[in-house]
Amino acid sequence: MKRKIFLILAAVFLYCTTLQAATIVDTGPGTTGLRDFGTAQWLSSRFTLDQDYFITDIAGWVVSEDRAGQRFSISIYHNDNGETPGTHIYTNGAVISGTDYASWEGYHISYQNGLELLSGDYWVNFEKRTANVDDYDGFMPYNSANPLVHGAVITAPLTLWSEFDDLKLGIRITGDLVNPVPEPATLFLFGSGMIGLAGINRKKYL
Repeated sequence: MKRKIFLILAAVFLYCTTLQAATIVDTGPGTTGLRDFGTAQWLSSRFTLDQDYFITDIAGWVVSEDRAGQRFSISIYHNDNGETPGTHIYTNGAVISGTDYASWEGYHISYQNGLELLSGDYWVNFEKRTANVDDYDGFMPYNSANPLVHGAVITAPLTLWSEFDDLKLGIRITGDLVNPVPEPATLFLFGSGMIGLAGINRKKYL
């Protein structure tokens, strides 16, 4: 019984100190103007992680009106040279689901298939990768309230990145913090359990 209680408490402690949801980037939605990424170029913005994360959700504020069902891609790249996206890390597809003029569109990454990024600088890209008829052909409104500072674009035929530090795209990225400092409530729970186990052990030998 004592061993079972200990294992349960240890599992709770490890789970609570391994994952902790956090907002990594939230610029707010774009408000004015349009950046074209559906036909002529990919749009990219640089973000920084001060700790290690499992990325769980990535979305962009895009024009969705009359585009439900159209597809696009969102990718993550290393920041190799500091000025434009470097080595490719991850790509996943997103499908337009909103019917308003613009909406948050992106994808969720399950923990089992988690994208773990170590602390450092990265780029998030919004891309049209093929010419299928169902692929997204549209725009991202800009002038978000809290834009990322550094941006870049790559234009057809997608061979050369250029700095563009005035993108001001609407971007949201969330994730689970890897190995955070345990919260006081978690430490209290684990400590109480250990005290209880000590009491059980003491009674056994009295």
